[in-house]
Amino acid sequence: MTASFILATFAPMKKYASYIPLLFLLASCATQSMPSGGPKDATPPRATYSVPDSASINFNKRSIDITFNEYINLNNPQEQIIVSPAMAKKPEYKLRGRHLIVEFKDTLKKNTTYAINFGSSITDITENNAASGYKFPFSTGSYIDSLSVSGKVINAFTGMSEKDILVMLYDSVYDSVPIKKKPLYFTKTSATGDFSITNIAKGQYKLFALKDANSDYLFNQPTESIAYSDELLNITPAKKDTNVSMQLFQEDRTRQRVTKAKAVTYGKLVMA
Repeated sequence: MTASFILATFAPMKKYASYIPLLFLLASCATQSMPSGGPKDATPPRATYSVPDSASINFNKRSIDITFNEYINLNNPQEQIIVSPAMAKKPEYKLRGRHLIVEFKDTLKKNTTYAINFGSSITDITENNAASGYKFPFSTGSYIDSLSVSGKVINAFTGMSEKDILVMLYDSVYDSVPIKKKPLYFTKTSATGDFSITNIAKGQYKLFALKDANSDYLFNQPTESIAYSDELLNITPAKKDTNVSMQLFQEDRTRQRVTKAKAVTYGKLVMA
């Protein structure tokens, strides 16, 4: 191979030599990689608007439409969401984008303040952040009841906090009321055993806590544990915030029977 042939072969390439670095730069720019993603979302959903407004009075609608600032999920609503006072037929909950629709299936009582406690049911769709503690009060009357009772439920034997315990408030003063009647107001304890029942009307109440085995709001199962306040609660505007601590225990449900009976004297019978 002659020198003249080599020079003739590579001579045309000399004018493109200056473009080689540019080609490498363009190739590196075309290389695909995963996006960095940005910071993790740690903010729970927030209600921005509702129809009707929260704390509305003279409520006469069949549904509530709540708009959030982002798309949401609804987790286990029939267990997580508590409507107080209780309804015979639970509401139905529907999602439409950023909207949560609450549809009532029961007739609302007149001149009554209701409070919908959503628990941890509302979460965002990205990181599952829960909008814990979100409540929606409204009244079918001309004002919103604003009294409350709070406290803590602990295990009588271990002294430990009891979570997910049903706390029930009755306007009946009889000790047997949790066996026969569902509560007027109710809520559930938090992971730390704390509870708060809000939007209560003025009056005298009996307070119980129940580990409800069959979710019927009644003390009717042998495995259920119960707690109660020793005194009637007189909830008034002068005593707006009442705080009560209760100890949960399980009754000895051993069936009792008569082992012997003896007539000691006329008109006197001794049984054991």
